[in-house]
Amino acid sequence: MSGRKRFTLSDDIALVKEVLYVNPFPDPARWLKIADWLSEVLGRCFSIRSVRARLNLILLRFLRDQKKKIKSSGTEEEQSELEDLLQQAADIARECGYTPPPSTARQLAERDGIKKRASGNSVARPPAKRRVDNREEDALAAYA
Repeated sequence: MSGRKRFTLSDDIALVKEVLYVNPFPDPARWLKIADWLSEVLGRCFSIRSVRARLNLILLRFLRDQKKKIKSSGTEEEQSELEDLLQQAADIARECGYTPPPSTARQLAERDGIKKRASGNSVARPPAKRRVDNREEDALAAYA
């Protein structure tokens, strides 16, 4: 087993709540406060990098899913606690001019491509480069 710990749903909720409380977007040094607080409260070691990367990932995933929901149904549906918190975090990030790095959008697109190929037919082709670029642009356009 690896020493890497996975974020749980309760970890994600605690992370987003602390991000809303501390607001690290205008001052990146505040990520240290968030990592220290999570480590203390959850009893596991969290690095600044892992905390920031996790927030970027779940934030982009949330924004992408919101876009899909609105396109498919034309209306907004009831949201979970995590979705409510992520919406608030996305609003704060947008106000501060914060944009997750393109590498996070690429990572999310690559993960989606792997999941789609695993659930599809047995002969899997890698996703087209153009498709990955479009997803990256869509994720970043959500902040515009």
